[in-house]
Order: sequence, then structure tokens, then C-alpha cells
Amino acid sequence: MHISDGVLSGPVLAAGWAGAAVLAAATTRKMDMEEVPKLAVIAGVFFVGSLIRFPIGAASVHLILNGLVGVILGIRAFPAILLGITLQAILFGHGGVSVIGVNACMMGGGALLAYGVWQLRNVVSFPKREVVFGGLAGAAGVFVSGCVLALVMVTTGEAFWAVAKTVLWIHVGIMIFEGLVAAGCVSFLMKVRPDMLAGWRRGGSARPATPPVAFWAALAVAATFLAPTSAHAHKLLIDYTPVKEGLLIEAFFPDGTPARKTTLRLMAEDGTVVGRGMTNEHGGHLFAVPERTDYVADADAGMGHYTKVAIPAADLADVEPGATLTEDAADIEKTVTKVRKEPFPLGRVVIGFAILAVLGGAALLASKRKRHAA
Repeated sequence: MHISDGVLSGPVLAAGWAGAAVLAAATTRKMDMEEVPKLAVIAGVFFVGSLIRFPIGAASVHLILNGLVGVILGIRAFPAILLGITLQAILFGHGGVSVIGVNACMMGGGALLAYGVWQLRNVVSFPKREVVFGGLAGAAGVFVSGCVLALVMVTTGEAFWAVAKTVLWIHVGIMIFEGLVAAGCVSFLMKVRPDMLAGWRRGGSARPATPPVAFWAALAVAATFLAPTSAHAHKLLIDYTPVKEGLLIEAFFPDGTPARKTTLRLMAEDGTVVGRGMTNEHGGHLFAVPERTDYVADADAGMGHYTKVAIPAADLADVEPGATLTEDAADIEKTVTKVRKEPFPLGRVVIGFAILAVLGGAALLASKRKRHAA
């Protein structure tokens, strides 16, 4: 659900940053240092959850977990998601730096609304109401984020209207799945640590001896084993290969999967579109080149998956300008390829968790000193 750099206009990006700043200030107000360790660990779970990717058509979707984060952290869900999104953008290139504000409002806003749905359990009374409202909250978080994503896509112009509709339909399935995940997690926590849920009212439940920080740290570490090595950073990649007949442009994902049925454009430096095409099952399309000059190629796989590459004239020495593409072009698209699989960035995952661990550890140490001084 991450929107990539280069898709949204300046005013929309500015509005995203402004909204994120306001929400961050409101949701961190009067935050106790003792809350930070829990926040850091849940941010780690969110950080890893987005690495689990499921291919859908030309693009892909992934676990969001913002509804579950809202159920556990309440209004503190927004800073946790903002932290997770920032680390994803910096370490993995999920979305991009310029869209951190928009992505934070999109997923963090869904988490806040999920918390509101979760709190509605207090106005009714029936068996397992926590599980029911936990599931509804998990689904509501995805639903709201999907609506915000579609709305943001609409602001980019008519070209993305069809994408916006597709986004809503695809996230219906994700909404149901995440609702079930949230319901299962709430059911488990109600048995072992109900006080870890946001707004839980202390009653007759016994408090297990498991330390909360250790419990959530173990849960975060366990989540890392759910991420397959092919599921990292589902950003869209693009590369080009000059051949005698023209330019072969290829789009693919870091796990080596070709981006099929992805819209490609070949443009001059001034933005004039020289050629349009659609990738085949191998993720490539061959363009005829009118002259040896600098070009820019871009790829749009939908749902914010967008990227581009500059092609200098110096790389076109072996290309015949104005060549007519024949039936051999299909063979070239199959045999010549730069689609590749990038290694799983384990080091970046470790760095991300290290940052979260340092924040949580520092806050825990500060809170212990505060209690000792008192």
C-alpha cells in the first residue's frame, strides 16, 4: 500500500507532510517514557509485516497490520507506524522519502480509526465481543487506508482512476484476511496478556509473570521468520538493454519476478512521449529508437508502483535509429534480459530492528531511573 516517489503532485505531498506533523504531535502528547518500549516493538512488527509480499497481477500487495497496531497501541499507533514507514523508506525504498507523510497519514489514519472501532466494544455486552471488535478493527484499518489510497490516486489525474478502483477491489480481500488475523491475535492476547490491548480495563484477570517487553520482543523476532527471502521491498525496478533493433525496456520486482502487463513509456528529455508499450510475460518490451539522443523510460505497474530510468545517448552506439520492428522483436524480448533477483537485505532488517531496540531500551532505562529517583 506504499505510494512511490514521482507519482503524486507537490501540493498533495505537502498536505501529507502537514497532516503527518499534526497527527504525530497530537498522538505523542503527554506520552510516558514507559510506553516507548512497547511502541518500538510493535513498530518492529509493522516494519517486518510489510516485507511479506503476495503478487497480484502486475503488482503486489502485502500485510498491513495497521488495524492490529491500533488495537494494541491506541492513539500511539500513529507514531509507531510513522517510525516503521520511515525505516522502510530509508532502508528498503518502500515508497520513498517524499511520500512518507502521505503514506503515514494513509496507514496511520487507518490505525487510529481502527482504535475507534475497537473502543466500541465497551458500549455492548455479549460473549467474545473483544474478538469480534478486534476483527472489525483490523478490517476497518485496511478499509480506511484503501479509501485514502484511492482518493490520493484520483488527485493524480484520470490516468489513475482505473487504478484507484482496482486498489479498492483488491483490498477487500486483504481487509477480510487482516480482520481474521486481528481477531486471532486479540483472542490470544485476551487469554495471556489482556492488559497489552489498548483501553483494557483492569478486572479480575490474573497478570502473568511474562515481562511485557520480553513478550513483544519475542513476538517481533518470531515475525521475522514469516518473511520469505523473495518478499523484500516490493518496489518496482526497471532496466534497459540497447540492441540493434532498438531499446529493450524491462520492469521487474527485487525477487526476480517480471512485472507483467506493466505500462512502459519511452520519452525524450523534454517529456515528449516517443513510444508506449506493455510488458509481456517476461517483463519486457522493445521500442524503436528514432535517433541517438538522451531518453527517459518509465514503468507504471499500478497501485503506486512507479519507477523510471535515464538512458544516455552514449549507450545507444549499437542501435540503428529508425529501425522497423519485425517479428524478430518477440524473440529479442524473450532472449535478451536484465531481469534479476536482488539478495535479501538481511543487514538492513537488522539495522532497522537495532534502531527500534535502541529506542525501546533507552526509554525503558529512562523509565526505570525515573521510578528509582521517585
